[in-house]
Amino acid sequence: MEMMYNQYLKTLVIFIILFALPICGNWLFLYNSGELLPVEEIAHKQCVNNQQCIVGLATRNQGYYYKKALYQETKPKVLILGSSRVMQFRKAFFSQSMINAGGAMNSINEGLSFLRDVLKESTPEAVIIGLDYWWFNQNALEPSLAVKPPPKLSHTLTLRSYLLPYKWLWQQKITLGQYVQRMNPLYSFLEHAEYGIGVDGIFYQNGFAEDGSYVYTKTITGREKNIDDKFELSFTSMAQNGPRFEYGDSIDATHFEQFKEIVKLLEGNKIKVYFFIAPLAPRIANKMDEYQKEYAFIATLRSTLTAAGISFMDFHHPDLIGATDCEFIDGIHGGDLVYAKILRSLAATHPTLNAYVDHQYLTQVTHYYRDIAMIPPQNVQQTEIDFLHLGCDKSTQYVSLRS
Repeated sequence: MEMMYNQYLKTLVIFIILFALPICGNWLFLYNSGELLPVEEIAHKQCVNNQQCIVGLATRNQGYYYKKALYQETKPKVLILGSSRVMQFRKAFFSQSMINAGGAMNSINEGLSFLRDVLKESTPEAVIIGLDYWWFNQNALEPSLAVKPPPKLSHTLTLRSYLLPYKWLWQQKITLGQYVQRMNPLYSFLEHAEYGIGVDGIFYQNGFAEDGSYVYTKTITGREKNIDDKFELSFTSMAQNGPRFEYGDSIDATHFEQFKEIVKLLEGNKIKVYFFIAPLAPRIANKMDEYQKEYAFIATLRSTLTAAGISFMDFHHPDLIGATDCEFIDGIHGGDLVYAKILRSLAATHPTLNAYVDHQYLTQVTHYYRDIAMIPPQNVQQTEIDFLHLGCDKSTQYVSLRS
């Protein structure tokens, strides 16, 4: 019996040495990097700091609930809503308070759910919604996707997540010094939270700014390879009926009825609303023109919106705003300059939007900058490179705006 007990103790000690202690070290590293904070606390810390505290969580993605928490924390006058494609609207573009909830609406029903949630808290004066054409495609999304409720502990991670620091060390995404510093039980994350929250936010300045917009530092500065290099992924997806480029003959009636519910909800709350179709990079939009039969539903979407009396601006082809390929992150995501041009065009068309827009800033950035995806400085020290490998001249990023 004593021999069995001793064997049990040895096994337990070996287990603790091999598994428990390393996991505890990783837990401390993740905790002291802000990875374990619930989204409500993350949003509060960002807003309290009132500076560019970038949130970049490397262990999870809870965009819907994080953006909801940001909205509840700030109760803005202007709300930006859409998928990740609208995340480049910046607070600097506006003269009134705003929150960018890009990523909280990845389908029409998800957007409807988000609006119902946040309107219980407060009512914004203006809402700008970027539309993705594939939301309406009968072949792209199921009409009745349910929005999953958050787990009771939204910051709880899996065992796999607790092993990630080892992977990051192996891949040299973090240094041994950074790891050791933040696995120190005496390290106070709260004293350093203003410098960033989450591994990507702290070490790469990559993630969400305090207004909810997104900073693609790793991609734009070349720290991370662009998955859509030379737009090759977008071209391939289009040719193969792939994600975000699914073919379709017509729009889905259920999707469109859900969209009309969004319009009714906003109008019922006397909110000024501005819809626009989000842009593709010019050469992607031009290539799509060669697939008119395969993408017949897009023309149907335009005519159906018009017939329903829903006002919208169409930036699917970015020629209207003079955007270039070099101003895009990838084939479907425009950069800061693209969305500055979009907002300027929206305000020129809709006078009621003028009260919320910083016209001087928009005029300056659209005049002085060209072929860049990130308007400086965005709290980023590195410079933008030709990350798409299109032969882009990024020299205007060094221009200083006049005060």
